[in-house]
Amino acid sequence: MSGTIILQDEDTPSHISLKYFVKCGQESDFKERRGCDNVKKGEELEFRVQIALTKCLSGDTRDVFKISPVGLQEEVSIEVISMCECPCASYPEINSPTCLGRGNLSCGICECAPLYSGNTCECDIADISDKGDECKQEGDQIECGGRGECKCGKCDCKSRYSGNYCECDNESCTRRNDELCSGEDHGQCECGTCKCKPGWSGEACECSTATDKCIRAGATDICSNSGDCFCNKCSCKITDEGRYTGEFCETCPTCNDQECEKYRISVHCTAFLESPFIGGNCDQVDNVTVAWINSTDDTYLNEDERICRFQDDNGCTYRFIYLTTDVVKTFKMIMFGEEKKDCPKPADIAAIAGGVTALTLLIGLGLILLWRILTYIHDKREYARFEDQRLKEQWARDDNPIYKDPETTFKNPAYGKG
Repeated sequence: MSGTIILQDEDTPSHISLKYFVKCGQESDFKERRGCDNVKKGEELEFRVQIALTKCLSGDTRDVFKISPVGLQEEVSIEVISMCECPCASYPEINSPTCLGRGNLSCGICECAPLYSGNTCECDIADISDKGDECKQEGDQIECGGRGECKCGKCDCKSRYSGNYCECDNESCTRRNDELCSGEDHGQCECGTCKCKPGWSGEACECSTATDKCIRAGATDICSNSGDCFCNKCSCKITDEGRYTGEFCETCPTCNDQECEKYRISVHCTAFLESPFIGGNCDQVDNVTVAWINSTDDTYLNEDERICRFQDDNGCTYRFIYLTTDVVKTFKMIMFGEEKKDCPKPADIAAIAGGVTALTLLIGLGLILLWRILTYIHDKREYARFEDQRLKEQWARDDNPIYKDPETTFKNPAYGKG
């Protein structure tokens, strides 16, 4: 359920001016109005009433009026006594420090010199435009965008806002772990953007700028010069030559390494005593030094080592490593476990033939079994149909007129006479 709450005043004298300000629901600011709509049960509203005298009253005149919500049996009585003259006005503090030396302090209020204004005479009138629009951004109708107060021609912004016109929201930045800019230790929110402190980067200052986890052990290059370190993790590049991979972007399986191609035949001939190509020979190939190793993890490549991968005409894969800094090249052949090459296993003809034969027999037996089942079902249906028709037939019984009994009985008339 919801309703409307509106304030009203009664018996208000004409020389008293009232202004009502209300903060409805979840609103953060007071607005000049008398009430709120759609007020729910238990919801709190805040009201402020500004009372002003339009003229001074003589003597000790007292005015009493009431303010109450419409339709409710509650009211507030307000008594107003006008005091147009104060004894303190006779003893002002000349050029008071409270007024920055620019005016006299009288009854707690600064009376500023002609060239100054403000509560403490802090404003220089010469710096304020006659138009009074110093605190309005182009296109705005409200000073400081309603997020601050205009003082001395400049916006004094509320806590979460900043900027010449309080246009910047300093609590609208990206959050991590429910904290602006990952917390004060990482950065601060300025005008909707995280300004990271030294050692942090990223949209929410969530990434460390350290690079220790982007450098391979024993190396100095970040991401092997083939990637970028972001959040202390390598993001590998994709170039025209190929795509780099690995924890430190140290390998490029698709790259066309000219050194690999240059030494491909020499290494193969030296290591396997045969050409990698069918019909090729090793007669004119330079001998090189080749050593065999069992390591297969590219992560443990040194900074100056490169790995090459090739496949010969027989479909076998082989790998070798070369040092880029050697004048006399030294190559390391990488074994595939116990094998020097990773070759596809030859097909087992006997197994294939046996499998095909067994499959053919199974298919044949399956077809015969299916035929027998279908035949049995068909015969059973036909017999059932026959029995049904036989039971429905009604046969009439009668003697055949042309039927003769095969036994004939004759009586001898002379039998027993004589």
